[in-house]
Amino acid sequence: MMLAQLSEACFEGVIPSLVATVGADGLPNIAYLSQVIRIDDGLVGISNQFFGKTATNLQANPRAALLLVDGLTGEQFELAAVFTETRNSGSMFDRFKAQLDAEFAAFGLDEVMRLRAVDLFRVNGVNAVPGNPPLSVDPRRPPTIAAIAQVAERIALETETEQILDATLDGVCGALGCDAAMVFAADAGDGALATVGSRGYDSSGVGAEVGLQPGLIRIAAATGLALRLNDLSRSKRMAGAVRATATPESEHAIALPSLPDAQSQLAVPLLWHGVLQGVLFAESRARLAFDDVAVRAATIIALQAGAALSMADRGDEGEPPGVPASTGAAAHRTTGTRVVLTHHSHDDSVFLNGDYVTRGVAGRLLRLMMLEFQQTGRTEFTNMQLRRMRDLKLPDFKDNLETRLLMLRRRLDERGMPVRLTRTGRGKIRLDAPADIQIDERN
Repeated sequence: MMLAQLSEACFEGVIPSLVATVGADGLPNIAYLSQVIRIDDGLVGISNQFFGKTATNLQANPRAALLLVDGLTGEQFELAAVFTETRNSGSMFDRFKAQLDAEFAAFGLDEVMRLRAVDLFRVNGVNAVPGNPPLSVDPRRPPTIAAIAQVAERIALETETEQILDATLDGVCGALGCDAAMVFAADAGDGALATVGSRGYDSSGVGAEVGLQPGLIRIAAATGLALRLNDLSRSKRMAGAVRATATPESEHAIALPSLPDAQSQLAVPLLWHGVLQGVLFAESRARLAFDDVAVRAATIIALQAGAALSMADRGDEGEPPGVPASTGAAAHRTTGTRVVLTHHSHDDSVFLNGDYVTRGVAGRLLRLMMLEFQQTGRTEFTNMQLRRMRDLKLPDFKDNLETRLLMLRRRLDERGMPVRLTRTGRGKIRLDAPADIQIDERN
């Protein structure tokens, strides 16, 4: 049997693998492995975290035996291998480290477990271990090229941020057959990752932020790599990567939606010209739901979405300079007697009549528009005008203004707030608010 004939489920680490070595004194040693990766048709790598005796034995005798278990069928395979080298840097090491870091974080072991190096082995033979017949499992149906192309085409046809996000979420759920998905927008200023759209959850979670502690989503964003967790049942905290990274930083934090019974998770960065636009996240109730083909499919979708979102932000200025926007306050006032906007300057969080709305750039956006309305009666704004507001403090590069406005608009709508935003054209937004506004500034 050849190494290429083994299924991907043997390399997921669902059931820990073993490595057996023999020392110079002839005594054998067996150690558990976090994971084994298949590098090519004749080479595997194993994680080196706490190896002591194994490393010593390999210096004296490079021959080793590896035992892999198929996480779906229970089949076992013995690999006759020869140690070739140790790597602690390079693209292969970085990818392996990011994947293991995400798994350790899901189990709450990120402060304990660290990948020191990857030991490479040349595989000289693969033998099936005799035993019980394999378990019968439903075959995984990988995404087809036609399905991926259809999703990419739909995204490419859209020019508006909202439609691009909808096409991305619908597409990834359809092509991958997953149960739920979210898109997080990245803030280049403070590193925040906030939900701008979702599918398959009881609540949309729009405006919810991923916490700063490491986890699947954070690590994918930091490394620019697609990462997956394919057996969350191993986690004692069953909550998986999202809940582990979504600890509210304040009592007003919006809760991230999640699937309590999720078994598999996938996080793929939205990149364009190397710049992080956000993260595409998917969940499935099935174990081992995201194989290599699914990861590649999600990566194609994410790259298409990142490009489309970037282009949508570039062409969204609205009227050219010198064309004034309408003030028209009386025409767009909502019902109600008074709205009190409370702004906390330490994190730019905003509240309307005591109800939390959002924070950060989105909070500053709402405050500045309402302040302008209060002072001048202006209700209609272009993205160009918003970008010129100094107090908005947008990043100099890649401000994601359209995505922030969409998140704010959806948040106001879902909460049934007395203030609303209405998109009136490309790069144009209208503030709908009562005439009586009070702005309460706090530290």
